[in-house]
Amino acid sequence: MGGFDLFDDAFWAKTNNEIYDAFEELRKQPLSYQDDPDRGGYWAAVTHADVTYVSTTPEIFRSAPTVSIGDVPPELGEFLSSMLATDGERHDKLRRIVSQAFTPRQVNSLSEKIAKRAQELVDSVFEMGSFDVDKELATPLPTETISWILGLGPEHYDEIVSAGEVFASATTRDFGAFLQAAQSLMKMIQAVADKRRDHPEDDVISALVNGNVDGESLTQYELSSFFILLIAAGIQTTRHTIEHGMVAFAESPDQLSLLRKDPDIAPRAIEELVRFTTPVRYFRRTTAIETTLGGRQIGEGEKVVIWYTSANFDEEAFDNPRSFNVTRSPNRHVSFGGGGPHFCLGAFLARRELAALFTELASRCEGWEITEKERATSSFSHMYSSLKCSL
Repeated sequence: MGGFDLFDDAFWAKTNNEIYDAFEELRKQPLSYQDDPDRGGYWAAVTHADVTYVSTTPEIFRSAPTVSIGDVPPELGEFLSSMLATDGERHDKLRRIVSQAFTPRQVNSLSEKIAKRAQELVDSVFEMGSFDVDKELATPLPTETISWILGLGPEHYDEIVSAGEVFASATTRDFGAFLQAAQSLMKMIQAVADKRRDHPEDDVISALVNGNVDGESLTQYELSSFFILLIAAGIQTTRHTIEHGMVAFAESPDQLSLLRKDPDIAPRAIEELVRFTTPVRYFRRTTAIETTLGGRQIGEGEKVVIWYTSANFDEEAFDNPRSFNVTRSPNRHVSFGGGGPHFCLGAFLARRELAALFTELASRCEGWEITEKERATSSFSHMYSSLKCSL
């Protein structure tokens, strides 16, 4: 495949432009197949059109048994059986139940709290002058927001953050660390759930353990799996988008100026930031039947990897896709899943958090300098291992 392995750490150690060049080369070719002795061969869907088609055709391209390129060991199955890796009626049931946490009313009720916390975080980094982006901005806001929704207190933050670190960096060769972190979170969430059954409060965990939708409720493992999904998706993706947003605006101060002069463009700016970051690089699907994609015949039960990080920079879908343009419109990015039944349930919440933080920053200064940055070499998460900033 073009002389490079998309799951080799060395590939992701390249510069962004080198990575974009490689995917641009792939997009010019027919749908390609890559042999992988460690994970099994797979088809690489890299165009915006193919990624969107796969995402919106779940009857052909299934999320089960896993969205990871590597097959999941049986002992991890119970923790990863969330709606992210399920299909059909089971997926619909899980989504109906947990969607209680992410209704517009639920998110709107947190808007003032999110804006206030964003302001406090910005106040703090201005006092510091120089700071660690992840520690002071990128991790606290999404961690605390998800904790508010669930009804978890500050005493749980450290464990949540530690587990999130494992989920973001774990590879298909490191399921042991993932399993350990998942088991730890399961114990924590079950302890909280047991308390809420007897003494419910006004939070999502209480609603999930004591209520139901059309007579349906979550099992113990489904509740734990949902919580793990929130940590891995609801916190980590927003965290990494904040990191990349700090870099993008530092490297494009003219775009920060546009946001500062006209805060009403914030919704477009956030969509562009999510596209430009693409915090999750890929998901896997597995074919339910024989089919065709990109002019190729694909058999039943074969792996198809949809590369969001390629689709979001496809010249056929975006003008000048490598530029960061906060006024971009339309912006049909696939960072929230490319449509279909697996469209990100927390997209509305993520947008609210990102808008609160970056409009606050834009209103307070004309720019900042990135003093240290090192991107992590992950094929799954687009993130930094080190990022420091000076105002």
